[in-house]
Amino acid sequence: MQNNKIQYLSLLLILLLLIPDRSFSQDVEQSYPKQIGIGLKSGITSSLIDVGIPVQQMSSTFVPTVGFIFTYIHAKTVGIQLEANYISKSWEENPISDYTFNTKLNYIEIPMLTTLHFGNRFKFLINFGPYISILLHEESSHNIAQESDYYPFYENRTARKGDFGMTGGAGFRLQTKIGLFQIEGRYTYGFQNVYDVDASNLDYSNLKTMAFYLSYQFSFSDDY
Repeated sequence: MQNNKIQYLSLLLILLLLIPDRSFSQDVEQSYPKQIGIGLKSGITSSLIDVGIPVQQMSSTFVPTVGFIFTYIHAKTVGIQLEANYISKSWEENPISDYTFNTKLNYIEIPMLTTLHFGNRFKFLINFGPYISILLHEESSHNIAQESDYYPFYENRTARKGDFGMTGGAGFRLQTKIGLFQIEGRYTYGFQNVYDVDASNLDYSNLKTMAFYLSYQFSFSDDY
């Protein structure tokens, strides 16, 4: 099973590299001005988890995130975007009204995105592609009684050291003489179980995250 996951992720990465270079080769031949952007991004994220047990209520608050962003635009309607983000994914579960489980997982997350963009200086853009995450720190607590039927699902939750999945979103990019300004909304879904199936007694545990980002990049462009 683990080998299948690695092969699947490898296929996604290969497709990510092939789409800009092959599907849009005609745009490259037209000598569209190349553009490189390097900068910083910040935003807010809200995360929840799909788990294989009934949960009466699940909630999450928006938490800040920061990171680095790199873009390479080499065709009229396509480019690539790479990021390295420090992101916290936290949520609260209430299996029943008197019981609470809280957790916070801090990751370095690396999305590898294909960008489709439409417009001139002001562009509408769509980003999509795979990501990988490396767990830095985990915090969790609960007040679930040992005699409860829910106890086995919460006592032995220890997050895996990493995650991977797909992410996608849309936004706008403004190209100016002082750099690139970008705003974007994004949805992320993890393919790997966050918690080990045997230890946690959960059939599945997949993270999903909504995010809103702002970024600024120094621009190195052929047409400025």
